Amino acid sequence: MANQVVSGHVTLIKRKRGEKWYAKYRLPDGRQRFRLLGPAWKERSRPPAGYHTRKTAEAELEAILTDARRGELPDLAPASGRTLSDAVEVWLAYVRDEKGRRSSTVRDYRNTANGSLLEEFGKDTVIEEITTERIDAYRRRLLSGGEVSRRTVQKRMVLLHGILKRAKSLGWIHSNPMDEVERVNVAAAASSTSYRPLR
Repeated sequence: MANQVVSGHVTLIKRKRGEKWYAKYRLPDGRQRFRLLGPAWKERSRPPAGYHTRKTAEAELEAILTDARRGELPDLAPASGRTLSDAVEVWLAYVRDEKGRRSSTVRDYRNTANGSLLEEFGKDTVIEEITTERIDAYRRRLLSGGEVSRRTVQKRMVLLHGILKRAKSLGWIHSNPMDEVERVNVAAAASSTSYRPLR
C-alpha cells in the first residue's frame, strides 16, 4: 500500500566478529528494509569512524528516515517485480552457460533451490522482500533444528548467496542481503569456506 508512514528502529545483533547495529525501516510504499549501520562501540570514549553507539545509530536511522520522507533514498526506486523463481532461473543459466558448470552440478543446484529455497521463501516472493533478517532466521532454525547437517545448511546458504548476487548484478535488487548473514562453517573447512564459490 502506497503512502504508508515511514518508520523504523535500530537493533543490536551479535555477530561472530562482534556486535553490530542495524536499522530496520519501512518505506512509503510499505516495503521494509534491513541495513547494517556499523559495529557497536561500547567504550566511554568517542567512537572511531564507522562505529556506533546507540545514540549515533539512532541519529543515522533518523537521517535515513528523513531521506525516505523526501524521496531521496535509492531504496525508493521502483521494485523490479522479479520473483525468487526468476532469480533462480537466471542464475542457473548463468552458472551453466557462463561459468561452464557440468550438467550434473547444475541439476544438483536446481534440486536444492526447488526443494528447499523456493519452498522456504516462496517461488512467487518478490526478491526485495527477502531480507537479511529473514535469511538469518532461516539459517538459525536449520542449525538448531538438527534435521539437516551443517554441510547441507552451508550448501543452501552458498547457493542463495550466488542467486542473490546475480540478481544484484542485473539490477534487480540494490544490495545482496546475504552479505550480512553469518557464515556456516563445517569442521576443518571452516577457515576457507565462504559464500563466494557459487558466484
